[in-house]
Amino acid sequence: MKIAVVLDHDPRLLNGASRQAGQFVQWLLGRGHQVHLVHTASGMHPPPSGSGLRVSTVPSFPVRSYREYRIPVPPAAARLWLARADVNLVHSETMNPTLLALAYWMKRRAGVPMFNVLTANLPYYTAILLPRDNLARKLVYGLGKPLMNAISNRIEGTFVLSDGMRDSLARRFFAIDPSRLFTWTRPLDPAAYAARREPSDVWGRLGVPRGRRVATLSRLCQSKNVEFLIRAFACHIIPRDPTLHLVVAGEGPNAGQLQRLAAGLGCANIHFPGLIPYDAVPAFLRDTDYFVYASLSETFGNAICEAKYAGVPVVALDDGGGVRSQIADRRTGILVASADEAEFARRFLALLGDEALREAIRREAREDVALMHSPERVYGNLMRIYQLAAEGALPGRSEIRRILAYPRLVPGATSSL
Repeated sequence: MKIAVVLDHDPRLLNGASRQAGQFVQWLLGRGHQVHLVHTASGMHPPPSGSGLRVSTVPSFPVRSYREYRIPVPPAAARLWLARADVNLVHSETMNPTLLALAYWMKRRAGVPMFNVLTANLPYYTAILLPRDNLARKLVYGLGKPLMNAISNRIEGTFVLSDGMRDSLARRFFAIDPSRLFTWTRPLDPAAYAARREPSDVWGRLGVPRGRRVATLSRLCQSKNVEFLIRAFACHIIPRDPTLHLVVAGEGPNAGQLQRLAAGLGCANIHFPGLIPYDAVPAFLRDTDYFVYASLSETFGNAICEAKYAGVPVVALDDGGGVRSQIADRRTGILVASADEAEFARRFLALLGDEALREAIRREAREDVALMHSPERVYGNLMRIYQLAAEGALPGRSEIRRILAYPRLVPGATSSL
């Protein structure tokens, strides 16, 4: 197949959506498909075209509050609007209405099916990308949302990455026909994970013994809610067990603020090592005993998936979206329903004292990832739909949901049903 992949980011950047998009492109190329990759210019040199890959970039401008993201300006990409779209299908991953319009134009020019993936929890990220209530924000809400709705209700389908996001994002924030919404998920490629072999000496440098190592890993920004973890750890966990240490791994605009919060709480057992290199994350997780997470903005949550696969018990807040889709309470992790620091600490300490539960969670969480997030299953099922659509035999919506339905190892796992 010839597939246009249209992204509102550069697939070589460090955030989860970019990494996943890059992996999808490589999977397609590895199976003989031809890809026209259209992505937001990031200042990096675009990857060379060839071997089935054609690359086009869309002019963009940086966002001061989120340096990994640049807002695309598709109207400036005249060559893409004028060029003939020689593809069988358009796959876009964007929340940007003008980029979605470009992808829709490619669809119309080529007369082919199109599907879009909503990859970010826009109600949370709007406050980060557009923090001031100015003209730009009014245009996004006043013109952008209606344009997103209009296009989304004219293409063959829109994917969300968890059932919870289908409700909170596509129904409450946007107004997309529910019959055109489908729950998809993200894969974890065991071979690619194993190939990331860079060592990590974070825990060794700190001198923290095994059994005492607690970590979180995310971008340090408002939407990740890391301050909740710091307060829960300093005020409710350390007083009960002062031998524990929390590593807050990552970087972002709130790093200094979070460090000052930890210092103000008088907790010397909270550490900020900075960014863990992508290829060192498996080694870092392998050396970690517990993984904690409090983000309420996840459409999927790559960090949760990787921690589960690494066999690290996860304690996380129930976000109603991507985190909930991956954790069945006391089966594949601990899912804390209440956003209460004392309750979060109570559930964590209960897990700390229950070795049998920890071992059961390690085993079942890893099995869950292997079953639910196999690339051949995730991408293979998607491509089954795409192949039929490109042949003019698009399945009915109930059949699409049946194809995308994943085996449910535990209650609460992601399903399109």
